Formats: sequence, structure tokens, C-alpha cells
Amino acid sequence: LLADSQFPKLDDPSLFIRHDLLQTLFDKLHFYIGEKSFFLLIRGKFGSGKTFLIHRALSYLQSETKTLEMKVVNQYPFAFARDLLRSLGKPVENTDLLDELEVPLLFIKNIQRMDEPSWNLLLKNNKIRLIGTYDEDEPFPLRSSSAIPIEEITIPPYTKDQIKQYLQKAFKYNLSLRAQHLNRLYNFCQGNLEILIYLLKLCYKSHVLCFEKEHWTFHSLDHLFASIDDSSVLNYRFSEFPPDFTAFATKISLYGFSFDIHNIEAVASELELDPASLNSYLEKALELSILEKNAYDYSFINKKVHSYFYQLTPKKERITAHLKIARTLEKQTDLETRFLPLFFHYSKTNDFLKAYSWGMKLLHLLIDQYSYTHAIEVFEQLIQFFYQIPHKQESDHLDFYAVVSKMAKIYIFKGNYNQIIHILKDQLDYFENFKNPEILSQIFLDLGRLFAIKGELKNSRNWYEKAIQISESLDKPLMLKGIHENISMNYIF
Repeated sequence: LLADSQFPKLDDPSLFIRHDLLQTLFDKLHFYIGEKSFFLLIRGKFGSGKTFLIHRALSYLQSETKTLEMKVVNQYPFAFARDLLRSLGKPVENTDLLDELEVPLLFIKNIQRMDEPSWNLLLKNNKIRLIGTYDEDEPFPLRSSSAIPIEEITIPPYTKDQIKQYLQKAFKYNLSLRAQHLNRLYNFCQGNLEILIYLLKLCYKSHVLCFEKEHWTFHSLDHLFASIDDSSVLNYRFSEFPPDFTAFATKISLYGFSFDIHNIEAVASELELDPASLNSYLEKALELSILEKNAYDYSFINKKVHSYFYQLTPKKERITAHLKIARTLEKQTDLETRFLPLFFHYSKTNDFLKAYSWGMKLLHLLIDQYSYTHAIEVFEQLIQFFYQIPHKQESDHLDFYAVVSKMAKIYIFKGNYNQIIHILKDQLDYFENFKNPEILSQIFLDLGRLFAIKGELKNSRNWYEKAIQISESLDKPLMLKGIHENISMNYIF
């Protein structure tokens, strides 16, 4: 076995270039560079080389335009808008400035993680020139809700021929590569260079890839593949880390996928972190591509990496840690962004009442700040917590229904009718048992309105008729008048 220093440098950027894709990107950017505004998305899996290709293409255009590169890390409402204003030297409080602000060409990494209010502000600026990359393995709900034209370029995985070219270049055309070896390597990594690089290192450490008689040669490759999977490659990569760093990454993962440095400092003792060494470990995590950051916040590089470290802590210990963190954050009333971590941490425990309570505060904040997509995500978790809270009174159900009714308007705004119809019918089951005719009438009215908006007029009439029957039986003229007004607004009768 050669000394590790003599093993080829597999992550040399010059090995990654796919000239056809680079030319496509360059031509597209050159076309757009003179435009008043444009929105270009670069889509691909983690490890597909999205960022590398964009950097190369932009480097050719540096003399033609100013660029500003940013990363999305924090999903709190208006987080990205404030980061952008801060980068431009503008006051962060006045986010409406982004409507008309002249900004350089923006290159935004992980745009799929952007908060909805910031997204909407950017799209309202008719002078915005934006290139965003996103990992297609992560959800990107804002993409489908955009009303403006967005051009999208997909960066495909490396082909088998491109993998072969990469291997020959990396090993200076001194690799004995049979077709069966190439097939096994390609089928495992599926064109993902990030996985391939760590797989080759694992092969080397396992004596499957050897330097013999002045050539690199594979031995017993089939035997190795019989015993590994994606997690084995991750395990190999992380097994090289010093134990103290692994312990740090494990502890920090308990806080969450992303975090504000001030919040971490507030719970350092609960995570058994030494505040004095916190910054040095964070820098090491950035260097090792475990974390990434913008000016103020950190996140794990992707969900798989976060999950790896998070799962290192046994479940029972995780619950204990989440509970400690949540109870400490509750006392930190000066932390502006604590609703989100409080809901997250209590949601990982069995304290359903606390999870529901803090989730409700977060939900109202998200609604007030027009972060509707995130509000729907939180609300659907709150439904589960509400049903698990013991000893609920009818008043609790009435309060919860008021929230459901409010959320129905947001689901309608987002065009997500079927899910809120299902939620309303669950509410119907409860209130039918408790014989609350006024609330039943309101649920029937909400269902009638939803089916009317969907264009299912027969279903809509059925629900409206049920609402009318209840109000007539209660002899409440004002209630009946309100129902008829609602019906006439939907042009049903």
C-alpha cells in the first residue's frame, strides 16, 4: 500500500469539468447578462457539480457584471431578505426595500430552503437577476407556486463514459479498469461523483484498490460490494474524523438541521459543549464540509449528513436532550427566533401539550408574516399533537376549530383543497358526536365553499343545504342570512 499522500487527489476541480454542460451554462448566462431581469434555476442532486459549474461559468463573465453569492441557511420568515439587505449595506428592518432595490446579479445556493416572504419579495422586484441552485432530493414547494416565468436547467448525474474519463484522468491513465469494474462502480454511485470519491477511498483503505507493478488495480470488488451500501460510504468518510470532532457533530445535530449561533450558545451546557472551543469546532465542521454557513447561521451540508450524526445518539437520550434544550430556550425570552426551535424540540418529546402550545405561537407568527407554506407544514404537525393531548374539553376543540377555519383560507390560497377537506371532515366527526349545531353549520359552510371553489357544484350544494337545514331548525335568521350570502358569493344558486 502506498502512503496516503501518494493516493491520487480525487477532488481536484480540474477533473470535474463537463465541457458540454459548461458551454450550455455559459451560453445561457451570456444571453441573460444583458437582460433587465431573469430567474434561472440550476437543478441537480447533491454531488452533481452544480455549484462548481456555475462558478466556472460566472468566472468568464466577471468583467461584464457584478455578482453577489449567497447561501440560504435559515428558513425563518424574512431571514434571507434581511441577509441580503445586510450584504448590501442597507437597514435590515425595511424589507420592502427589496421591491425596487438595484442589486447585483444574485447567485443563491440552496434556494429550495428560502423562506416564503423573502421569495415573494424577490419575485416582486422587476429588476432582479437571479441564478439559484437547488438539490432535487429536498422539497421545493415554492417553485410550483411561482407565477413568474422561471427557466430551469437540470445538471444530470455523470454518465458512465464521464465516470470512466474521470477515473482515467484521476489515476493519470494508469488504472486497470475492466468493464465489469466500471459497471459496478457506476451502478453503485449512480453518476454521483461525491459518492464515487469516497467509494474509491474506501476501496483503497480496504485493499480492494491497490498499486501493483506500477499500475492501479482492483481486487475482489464484488466481495466489497456485497457488504456495503450508501451508509457504508458515509460511515467510512466519518470514521476518519477524530473522536472529539465526531462527538461535537453528534451533539450539535441534536439542536437541528440549521441553527443560529446565539441559540447554540444559549444551550451549550445542555449539549455538553465547551463555549470556549465552540468556534474552532464550527470552523473545523465547515472545513470538513459537514456544515455550511452564511454570514450568521449554520446548517448541515444536507439531510443525510445531519441524519447520520443525529442517529448516533440513542433515541431515549435524544428525547432527554431535546427536553433539556426546550426548557432552557423557554427561559431565553430575549431570543427573537425561539418559537421555531421550541416547537421543534418539544415535538421530539412526549410533551404534546408544550409542542402544541409553542407550535401554535409559531403558526400565528408564520401566518402574520405571510409564510403560508411553512405555516401549513407546522399546522399539519399540530393536528397530530392536538389529538394526543389528554383530557381535552369541548372549549379546546372549539378553539382548535377556529384555527382550522383560519387555515382553510390559506389552503384555498395555495390551491390545496383536498387536504383541508380531509381535515374539516375529521372535525365533523367530533362535533357531530357533541351535538354542537352552530359549529356543525360552520363546518358544512366551509366544506360547501371548498367544493364550490373546486368546481364540484353538486357536492357543494349538498354541504350548503345541510348548513341551511341546521340554521332553519335553530330559528336564527341572521345565521341563515349569512349562509345565503356566502352561497351567493360562490354563484351556486
